[in-house]
Amino acid sequence: MKNALIIFAIFILAFSVRLVSMDRGHVIESDEIEHDRLGLSLAEGKGYVSTDGKPTAFRPPFYAIFLAMVYKVFGHSYAAIRIVQIFLSSATVVFFYVIALKLFGRPAALLTGMLASIYMPFVVSSMLLYNETLFNFLLALICVIVVSGGTELGFLKAVSLGLLAALLAITKSTGILMPAIVIIAYYLKIPPVSKARSRFMVNSIVLVLVFCLILAPWTARNYRIFGKMIPVSTNSGINMYVGIRPVEGKIFGLGPRDDIKNRADLIEDEADRSAFYMRQAIKAYIEDPLRAIKLIFMRMLFFFSFIDWEIMGGAVINYHFIFFIPFAIAGMVVSALKRRDTIFLVILCGLFTSMVMIFQATPRYRLPIDGYLIIFASAVICDLVMRKRYGRIFAVLISVYFIFTWTLYVFPYWTKDIARTVMQRAGLW
Repeated sequence: MKNALIIFAIFILAFSVRLVSMDRGHVIESDEIEHDRLGLSLAEGKGYVSTDGKPTAFRPPFYAIFLAMVYKVFGHSYAAIRIVQIFLSSATVVFFYVIALKLFGRPAALLTGMLASIYMPFVVSSMLLYNETLFNFLLALICVIVVSGGTELGFLKAVSLGLLAALLAITKSTGILMPAIVIIAYYLKIPPVSKARSRFMVNSIVLVLVFCLILAPWTARNYRIFGKMIPVSTNSGINMYVGIRPVEGKIFGLGPRDDIKNRADLIEDEADRSAFYMRQAIKAYIEDPLRAIKLIFMRMLFFFSFIDWEIMGGAVINYHFIFFIPFAIAGMVVSALKRRDTIFLVILCGLFTSMVMIFQATPRYRLPIDGYLIIFASAVICDLVMRKRYGRIFAVLISVYFIFTWTLYVFPYWTKDIARTVMQRAGLW
């Protein structure tokens, strides 16, 4: 009963913060326009088509399906979409609480719920027509099942996880490897008993089969249209190319603006266009490997940037992230070395971070793991302040550090100027 009341309170807190922060005058822009167009096209029965009316697979389809379902019920209403996404985002915060409670206890879970409720990118992204809110909800639900569902991968659990993993993959293609991560997590959890391992193997196959069955209609549709095996989307090529050829040699998150783009625009088939971009990216890696290594490092910095110009707009200083990231790193390192039950979350964070080795990276692409970084950070903070010796000292130091990060947010020009100077002197900007 007590835990149910806490969960309800955390949900209300998260929902209230998002509802109060909702910008009713926001005009959709950038990727939002395309997501809205695809969702409306499906709702009106016109199909999943590009702006010129041709079938497309440039974006994974499930977010557009989600938008279409809301539009079918409420009409073409951005307010309805935002309310539904605020609900999903608030439920995701509750999932973070449940995961932290299972792994690290109630104090860490409570801090996780509070931090995730007010975390600025989560709050703002729930009001934008981006697929991150839906993706984060599905990912957190998978994590709740894996972390809280015991050590054995049962049949029903395998079916559920296969279904959720498939929906995750067709929301954002970065979820395509989720079945492998889930299977690894359960393999590490099962006891060394032959019967348990044999059941694990059978149910692992069930999970993969369900995953493939859900993806099959979309993949078959893409093969029929493009004549190529496209499991999820055709945007991997351009994302890989922009990662090695950023605008002005340093700006990630924008489309290419060079002769390669002009040549690519002449290719009518989007699958062939993606393959062309991928070939050009590989060529760039081979021609200048030292520059490629430098750009990988730059992409990593962009991925973990505390300056958010994409979700919150206006290059806002994400002081929440500055506050919790050192504690999160410490929590992951300690957990990886000492605990097997947290390996799933560590691998998950590692997977999304490793994507920047290949594709472009912005803080928006980090959103799927920010909740789990908050969980690890909360565990370390609670461990420090609850110690009998020096606990109060740690509490004071952590409070001072939080005030310092807030000061960086209040004086953004100084913060950005210092960051720019450091990057320039390091030869990275």
